[in-house]
Amino acid sequence: MEVNIDWLIFKIKVGGKEQSAFEDLAYNLFCQQYNQQNGLFRYKNQHYIETQPAKIDKDVIGFQAKFYEESTMLSTKEKDLKDAISGCKTK
Repeated sequence: MEVNIDWLIFKIKVGGKEQSAFEDLAYNLFCQQYNQQNGLFRYKNQHYIETQPAKIDKDVIGFQAKFYEESTMLSTKEKDLKDAISGCKTK
């Protein structure tokens, strides 16, 4: 089932706390997707990974949410996004 989020209503409901509300929403969806009923230990505002990685089947999965205002051009964040990906990879 596809759910379309009305971001204007989201913004009104969270009253100026869009970044933390978006990150909480994304984290809860992540936990639901990967059946993490008790959640995962979270690191506060880390650049690379915001949770203790979880072993899911044969994979080790972590979580990172990036919130940008609608006026933000993602092309200006390319380096930040690539750094976040490379910074969380394990060898």
